[in-house]
Amino acid sequence: MKNKLKYMALCLSLLIGVGACSEEEIAYSAGEENKEVILQLNCQLQTNQEVIVSRASTAENRLNDLHFYVFNAAGELTGYKKLVATESSPIPTPGPETVTVKAITGEAYIYALANLNSTIYYLDDADKNKLTGIDEADVAGSSLTRDEFLAIDFKRQYGNASHIISPNPTDGQFMMSGYLNGGKAVTITAGTNGAGVISESNVIRLYRILAKNTFTIEAGNGVTFTPSTYELHNVAVGGKLVNGTADATTADVESSYSGMAGKR
Repeated sequence: MKNKLKYMALCLSLLIGVGACSEEEIAYSAGEENKEVILQLNCQLQTNQEVIVSRASTAENRLNDLHFYVFNAAGELTGYKKLVATESSPIPTPGPETVTVKAITGEAYIYALANLNSTIYYLDDADKNKLTGIDEADVAGSSLTRDEFLAIDFKRQYGNASHIISPNPTDGQFMMSGYLNGGKAVTITAGTNGAGVISESNVIRLYRILAKNTFTIEAGNGVTFTPSTYELHNVAVGGKLVNGTADATTADVESSYSGMAGKR
């Protein structure tokens, strides 16, 4: 009987110890969530590995404005950073460009966008304001959600039936987008001195969301030919600003697009 009581007392003490450890672990995990930290992110402009010859000029690869967005697991914006290039302070291209962004610990989705003022293709004014009209010091005041962010489109023509703005290919600003971890969630934990630690690489690879195609039409030997017009077919009407969020094979296209030779 005494031995049974000893065993029961031993088991009870073990259960109490396990329970105490579990409570400590739960309290520790809960304390790690939603803690404000400072992230260090790197941004690198990438070239498409499938393109053998790039015709993009230095100006067309330039970053004129660069934006970083951090969303939590619930899709709420928890971090934002904006960089704007000037003549005296350009944004390094192709990078990497290191920036610090406020965020909170826990599961997160991290994205970057660039050249949102491009007039080659356009963003709606309302969408552009959602993306750029964010107060870095009061990110919680923004109503932008991750679902809204991923749903934003760019358009080849902007406006309404009474006033349509056509694209300006001479603009030279190509919209770009990128994300961490292939667009999947990462985990942010608290490091030392208020720094945030990301579970994956902190390098965001930016890609141009539009391709540049250059056509050269010349007459062959002994042939006289003066082109006056041209016509392109299946020109994209628009697409998703963030790469990988929609099936491009189902995108809207114009059946044809006509232009004058010598003009772009």
